[in-house]
Parts: sequence; structure tokens; C-alpha cells
Amino acid sequence: MEKSNLEKAFQSAKTTEEMLAAFKAMKSAFEERVLGMAALKVGLKLDQDQEGEDPEKALSFATRALKALDRDDSGKPSLVVAMALQLMSSVNFGLKRFNDSLGYLNRANRALGRLEEEDFDVWDLRPVLHAVQLELVNVKMAMGRRDEDLGSIVLNLARDTDLAEAYVTLLNFKDALGFCMKALEIHKEKLGQNSVEVAHNMRLFAVIYKGLEEHERALEQNALSQRVLKNWGLSSNFLHADIDAANMQITLGNFDEAIKTLKRIDKASETRALVFIWMGKALCNQERTADAKRCLELACGIFDKR
Repeated sequence: MEKSNLEKAFQSAKTTEEMLAAFKAMKSAFEERVLGMAALKVGLKLDQDQEGEDPEKALSFATRALKALDRDDSGKPSLVVAMALQLMSSVNFGLKRFNDSLGYLNRANRALGRLEEEDFDVWDLRPVLHAVQLELVNVKMAMGRRDEDLGSIVLNLARDTDLAEAYVTLLNFKDALGFCMKALEIHKEKLGQNSVEVAHNMRLFAVIYKGLEEHERALEQNALSQRVLKNWGLSSNFLHADIDAANMQITLGNFDEAIKTLKRIDKASETRALVFIWMGKALCNQERTADAKRCLELACGIFDKR
């Protein structure tokens, strides 16, 4: 089977068994870093779905992911490495290895702190940061620790939107939905229907519904979020919302609509490259191979210049 088909089979896998089978098929065809990303996804799925039934299996995938991804000798922090560290912590917590769990969390927290100082994209960073802080509370409570910083961590996590984002990062979409609903109610009451915070809640709803395979509802929430963000003139957030919308339209098979959505996006370096990648995906599904190839070539050209 070709690499593209193997990767597609893995990305489309829904159950744990399907993911494990797809990963096994990939092992002889891909380099270790790609397998590390796949192992991270499998490990998160095992850690979430099996609720500790087979922690050793989850640990093996988490370990493989961390070894494959944490190979940069430059010392630069990495978001995917922080995610792998968080997974290692979660699995070790389930095995009651609290000291190991705390060690991985502290490493993840330091890496995320450095990324925050470097103005890393907050949309990607914040959910992982809150997931790590959520687990710091759990681990320290389990160890009987009452550090001075524990109270501040709890207060930092008290916001329902933050908790929802943390649970999304842990792929726990059902719990995330409850916190997001509570946050939306508070923001509507305190800040109004058309506040930026409400728009962010709606966008988070879109991510949650997508995770729950409710793509129509995800698209609806994303559209509502776009409307508010546009009124506030928040163009950078609007770009991300457009890309999210196109992704959902592709999932639903609405390829023409996806292409129309992507064409609205401004020509802005890496964002534009991402647009070409999604357009290529939509065109490929329409069997317009030559056009899809051209889009991917344009995306590669942008990345080559950076």
C-alpha cells in the first residue's frame, strides 16, 4: 500500500482497534519522526478511551512518541514534545508513579513557558498549557503536596473556557462540552451575545463537535464565531476560522464550498501555504489531480522560502 493510503487510513481511523491496525501497517513505511506523531495520537487515544485498562500499552506508545519527537539538539522548545511529555505524565499517573509523572509535567511546563515567551501561537499553546496545569493539580494532590503555587494553578484553571480547552487537548470532548457550555452562559450574561469571548467559545464548540463527529453542528458554530469576529475586525482569528470551516466542509464532502471559503483568505506567508494544502485536499477528492498537485507545489514553494 502507498504511503498516502497508509496515512489516510490512519487519519480516518475512528476506534482504538482501527488506529492500532493502521499504525502497525505504517511502521515499515515511515521514518521515526512521522511514526512518533502517530504514536502520540494512538497513546492519547489509549489513555483516554481505555481508562487505565492497559496502561503499559499506552506507556509504550507514549515512550516511542517522546523518543522520536525529542531529538532536537538545538535545545529549542517544541509543542509536540510538550504534548508527549504530558502524555507520559498522564500514563505514569495512572500507574501511580507520581514522582515520574511530576517530572514529565515540570519538563512540559518549562517548555511551554519558553514557547509562551517566544510569542508562540496562543490558539495552539494555551490548551496544552492548561492540560499540563490541570494534571499538575491532580499529581500534587495525589502526592499530598501543598506547594504555594498550587493555589495559583487552581485559580488559573478556574475559568471554564480554559478547562474546556484542556479537556479538548486530552481528547475528552464530552467533558469539554460541559465546561464550554457553562463558559458560554457566563460570557453571554456578563459580556453580551456579540462579545469576542462568546465568539471564542463558539469556535471552541466547533472543535468539540468536530471531535464528537457532529460536523454539521461544528460548521454551524464556526459560522457563528466568524460572524462575531468579523464585526470586531479580528482578521487573524478570522483567518483561522475560515481554515477550520474549510476543513469541516471537506469532511462533509462539500468540496466546492471549501474551495470558495479558502479563496477568501489573504495571501499571508505560512497561512497562505496552509490554504494551498487544504485546497489541494479538496481538489484531490474531486479527482482534479493536476490542480491538486499545483496547489501543493505552491505550498512547498512558500515553505522553501522561509
